[in-house]
Amino acid sequence: MEAQSRAMAPSILRKLLGRAGGDDAPRGESFSLPGQLAPGSRVLLIASGDLTDLLFAMPLIEALRDQIDGVHLGLVCDERTGQLVLSTELFDDAIVVEDDQLSPEAESSGELAAVLTEDEWDAAILLSATPDPVRARLAGLSRARLRLGAGHEGAFPHLNCEVRPPSGNGYPYERTRTWAQLLGLDPVADSRLKWTPDDKRARQMAQLIHFNKPRKEQKLIGIDPGTGKAGARIAIASLALIADHISRSIPSKSIVLSADQDELLVEEFEGLLSQPALDLARPTLMEMVLFLYQCELFLCCNSDLMHIAVAMDIPTVAFFTPEDGSSWVPDRARRLRIIRPEAGADLDLADLMEQVVSVLSA
Repeated sequence: MEAQSRAMAPSILRKLLGRAGGDDAPRGESFSLPGQLAPGSRVLLIASGDLTDLLFAMPLIEALRDQIDGVHLGLVCDERTGQLVLSTELFDDAIVVEDDQLSPEAESSGELAAVLTEDEWDAAILLSATPDPVRARLAGLSRARLRLGAGHEGAFPHLNCEVRPPSGNGYPYERTRTWAQLLGLDPVADSRLKWTPDDKRARQMAQLIHFNKPRKEQKLIGIDPGTGKAGARIAIASLALIADHISRSIPSKSIVLSADQDELLVEEFEGLLSQPALDLARPTLMEMVLFLYQCELFLCCNSDLMHIAVAMDIPTVAFFTPEDGSSWVPDRARRLRIIRPEAGADLDLADLMEQVVSVLSA
């Protein structure tokens, strides 16, 4: 793999080559809160393997962009998250590190240290809501003056500012308000979560959809048969029946989208639909999200894409299971309807269509 350019075009992703050597000792310089960040500061965000952790950090990321002139935002993430990053324009640099490269014994450990210390970082922030000792080490490798993340035993010296997630059952992005206040930023606005796709890429996907769905009166319905955040979902056969019922009532074309990376599941689900779904290449999460942005209705469970759809203000009907707690219900989501099917009972199709009509007109 070759290291790629920092420039946004064609890609901001950089990958490790696998060189050995390097020093992982964190720098011991002091920091101040608030006041650590100033115009031109460099902030390194370290993503967990959970896509929604990056999404839930958006209020903090937007505050950094809006309130710190000339801020440089770098991101350490895996390939999958890196593709999600390419669907937006918020980051200046992304360093791709796969799970097998996180260990100090990994062949590329030395190169990772060299890449992270290539430039001086004012702050490194772990985005995980829960303690993540493996990625806390990356904060130490960066030698940033401020290294902030969820605290745990042995976090120091990799982290020198340990935070606890807020108590309660609120939607998970609320914790980023605490981070913003620690960094001396104005309180993050009490508004809904947002994910803003890159305009140029979004226009390209809109043209592709138009070529495959030229009739404007047909709505594009996205369907996600993947597993929810709590590890559960409604049966894919039930979801296919729901999609078919809606398609008989609303002129539409469907596209199957899932962040699960389970091609067999997608193929099985597409085979259950009475009408063929659009057959468009979507090899990475970037294409998935940009196609999702074109949807006029999205059917799903409590999946990663549900939270991204809501953040893009896509009309969404989500089917929650008993395992999906109230903390997974997005705040201030006017274009979201949640249906909780009762186990062993038939779904009320009249109520379903009422919910669909309601969310489409919201």
